[in-house]
Amino acid sequence: MLFAALQKSALAADMESVHDPDEIWRFGVTKTPALIINGTVKCAGRMPSPAEVEEWVGEEIGK
Repeated sequence: MLFAALQKSALAADMESVHDPDEIWRFGVTKTPALIINGTVKCAGRMPSPAEVEEWVGEEIGK
């Protein structure tokens, strides 16, 4: 879903799937799935909508 949202928006981004609990907990995430963009937890415990993903990635690109 994340990959599809990025493709649809034509935004360029690198994605990494993390399965190591220690790495996940480093961000304070206690529920999965989670989406972390540039070190900021954007969503945890649910799947974000494609519109949310586009918005968050766009915000990060604009910084």
